[in-house]
Amino acid sequence: GEPKGVVITHDAFLAKLLHIQSLLRFTPDDRVLLVLNLSFGFGLWVCLLTLLHGGTLLMVPKFEASRFVAALADRRVTRVGVVPTMLRVLFADPQQGEAIDRVTKIGGLKQILIGGESLGLSLAAQIRGRFAGCELVDIYGLTETSTCDFFAFPADAAAVPGSIGRPAPQVQYRIVDAQGRVIDGPAAGELQLRSITLMAGYLDAPALTEASYQDGWFKTGDLARQREGGRVELMGRLKELISRGGNKLTPVEIEQAICSHPDVAAAMAVGVADALLGERIHALIVPRAGAVVSLPVLRQHLASRLERFKQPDAFHLADALPLGRTGKADRGQFRLLIEAGTSRPLVD
Repeated sequence: GEPKGVVITHDAFLAKLLHIQSLLRFTPDDRVLLVLNLSFGFGLWVCLLTLLHGGTLLMVPKFEASRFVAALADRRVTRVGVVPTMLRVLFADPQQGEAIDRVTKIGGLKQILIGGESLGLSLAAQIRGRFAGCELVDIYGLTETSTCDFFAFPADAAAVPGSIGRPAPQVQYRIVDAQGRVIDGPAAGELQLRSITLMAGYLDAPALTEASYQDGWFKTGDLARQREGGRVELMGRLKELISRGGNKLTPVEIEQAICSHPDVAAAMAVGVADALLGERIHALIVPRAGAVVSLPVLRQHLASRLERFKQPDAFHLADALPLGRTGKADRGQFRLLIEAGTSRPLVD
């Protein structure tokens, strides 16, 4: 969409820094590698909390898989913040296997902070397996809320795999249906937030600011459902719902089913306009390094995991998920490739 200026007050951002620190506890002994952009809220708070608490901030010009994993070992990094795409790129390069093993052998890396886009069960399991002994913390938040609204620590991941965990201090949430009624149960609806760290508004856009709230709750535009122990699971974006033959489908459910296949490293699902069904489901497959994905085998795998109306109508292959300008996986870019006829179909 069109870029929006988000106005965050100093008081709100300071409060958010204090809330994050109460959970993550940065110390003077921390050696933190910064590969995130400093214009990104995630990169900004990682930088500030490191410096505010006397740690050492180690900076690199940009993310490159080989330099990243070498820095983790050579610079004795204890904590790092990344977006999922970075680790997908790292794991897709089979030449980095020995370097990753070196990091785990040294044992200095204690915590990986990950956020900015959906993590997914498959990638989470791969991170935990490759970086054994390192705590993985999945973080969900928005610029409009000063970031970091939910934290999924290892105990949350063990109790409810795939959830974004529980809310940060002083963050309230609710899940509502299309009519704005609070959902009391496991059904999916829009996640809405309320906290003392909400934005002052969108810059020079009072109408847009007003439209982003409902009864004092900020409308995230994310679909979510309530899980056990006060935890929340994301189901995708409201605007990314696929409407196929009158059925409303979340791309995340389809992607999770595809990624459960051992030969698949990552997946992306989108709806593409169709005169007969309204939209057809297209799925992008990124194979694991050295693997060959068989379409008949993949369809058989999905047959027991997705209802028939949720099965993708077309499959495409790629070496990596397409990225938007912020470096995150971008479904819109995938849809553009399909519409332009430049995607690589996966056929029998």
